[in-house]
This record gives sequence, C-alpha cells and structure tokens, in this order.
Amino acid sequence: MADRLKELESLVRDNFDDETIVLKESTLFEEIEDWDSMELVNIITMIEEYYGFKFSVAEMTAISSAKNVKEMLVVIDAKTE
Repeated sequence: MADRLKELESLVRDNFDDETIVLKESTLFEEIEDWDSMELVNIITMIEEYYGFKFSVAEMTAISSAKNVKEMLVVIDAKTE
C-alpha cells in the first residue's frame, strides 16, 4: 500500500499544483486545502487515467464515501489486484 500511497500523493499534488502536500493513510480529505466534490471528481479521473481502468458505480460510491486516504487506497488496491 505504500507504493499506492506515493502514487496517490503524486496525483493529488499534480491536481492541486502543490508539491508540499503530504499524504498519510490517516489523512482526512477535508484537511487538504481547497478539497471539495469537484476536486474529488478530478482525482478519480486522474486515478482512472493513471491506472488505465474505470471504476464501477459501486467503487465510485465507496471512493466518494471515503473519509480518509486509507479508505480510498483500499478501493484502488482492490481494483488493481
């Protein structure tokens, strides 16, 4: 999961154009400055493009309901296995 965490961190940094963002599994999305539902859509799109897959409706719901980075990583890990 550590590699996925770094990959997600890189995508989030790119999305916000902010190299100072540091993600931990315990990071709450609301802790990220300027985080909102539109940014979530951008991140989901970036994840799909990066890994070359599309999330199902159930996976999108799980990601949208995620409160922290670890919950999002669980969905990504399950999709990439």
